[in-house]
Amino acid sequence: LGSLMVSGALRLEDYEGFDEVLSGRLSGFFEINSNHALRGTLGNGFRAPSMHQLYFNNVSTQFDNAGIASETLTSRNYSAMARALGVPTLKEENVINVSLGYVFTPAPKITLTLDAYQIDIDDRIILSNQVAAVALDSEPQQIFANAGATKAQFFINGPDTRMRGLDVVAEWSPQISHGTLETKLAWNMTETEVTGHFRLQGLLNGLSQDLLFNERDRDIIEAWQPEERITLSANWKLNRFTVQGDVNRYGSYLSSEGSGNNYVTQNHDAAYIVNTRLHFDVSPSIRLSFWGDNITDQYPEKNIISSARSGTIKGIVDSPNGVFQYSRRTAPYGFNGAFWGMSVKHSF
Repeated sequence: LGSLMVSGALRLEDYEGFDEVLSGRLSGFFEINSNHALRGTLGNGFRAPSMHQLYFNNVSTQFDNAGIASETLTSRNYSAMARALGVPTLKEENVINVSLGYVFTPAPKITLTLDAYQIDIDDRIILSNQVAAVALDSEPQQIFANAGATKAQFFINGPDTRMRGLDVVAEWSPQISHGTLETKLAWNMTETEVTGHFRLQGLLNGLSQDLLFNERDRDIIEAWQPEERITLSANWKLNRFTVQGDVNRYGSYLSSEGSGNNYVTQNHDAAYIVNTRLHFDVSPSIRLSFWGDNITDQYPEKNIISSARSGTIKGIVDSPNGVFQYSRRTAPYGFNGAFWGMSVKHSF
């Protein structure tokens, strides 16, 4: 009838400034026979605001679509600015996660796993949109003036989100005549959606909550990263040599700018990224390594949305293509192209 293994854990945590939180996890593994098994986990947890989300404070120069500079204050959560505008004190994020999986082992060196999961996050911490001083009452306007800024943004507890995904992984270590070879094919599909309404009542002297969390912010969470990724990797070892390589396919994703009638989205097509590693063990304690990341020199598509390029900076950069050729906010595989390197590692 198979065998069942169950494990569980409980943890009581008390962070100064936050409520006590009881978190736990319950996991099970049921081996039906030598070829088939089921596994699952149910758990909850929390994440207290990080130091920078609570205390980071600075004024930076930013440019609008017309190339006009303005001073923007990122205000710490305990500042007079935050209190004057009614920004609430940050609280912890809470999460509930559940997963269910299947393990298939048709042969000693072949394994196939399939895992489905769901992760619910409440009171997710985000960086708000910018608030202009001219839209506020005289008291917060004076605080803006004292800080030398005309706009401000804050870290706030924003939307509730739900992430659902599926992982499929196949591993195979075939017999070869020279050395050992390990291969893996992994496919992941993850979808994230905003499930809870943005709940901040009476914030910013009655200004619309859409000012802090709008349609673009929802898209950042739901669509600005690929939902699909496929990875094929191999690791071959022969005596002192180890060769590693992987091919990654990132699915399509969106980026967007603007709001209301000026809201525009741009689709980014799927892309393939290839990485490689070569290691040589000079001695038991010295390893020489050579590597290449993104060896095909793949770049994301350039911005076609004018506001995403931040226009031009008058008197400094007057290019019609704008300042930012690639998205500043979403780049799943970066926009630096190929990267090559080498290193020597010595173990004492």
